[in-house]
Amino acid sequence: MEHPDVVLGRHQHAARAVGPGRHGRLGPAGRRLAGDTVRVAEGGLTDGAPDGDGLLARYERDGRTTAVLAVDRPRPFMRARRELAREAELAREAALVRPATP
Repeated sequence: MEHPDVVLGRHQHAARAVGPGRHGRLGPAGRRLAGDTVRVAEGGLTDGAPDGDGLLARYERDGRTTAVLAVDRPRPFMRARRELAREAELAREAALVRPATP
């Protein structure tokens, strides 16, 4: 099985969902860095392409999801995207209340 990064195009930046393409509807969200690990959370790959029912991949760093990429999985993608937004908001709020260090 080919590594999902190869199939998923090594997405580096946040982006909106794009229309149908070679592998169906594609939806990236979040920010992936070079050191992040990728895990196919739903669906899978067959012969280097997403399965017929699509896939949802999560990019992770230090046990936290940093980005997601979905192919033909709109509901799981929207759920994961909301989770990313919620975590980002919590991180921003925590940074605002954290005391400044000298």
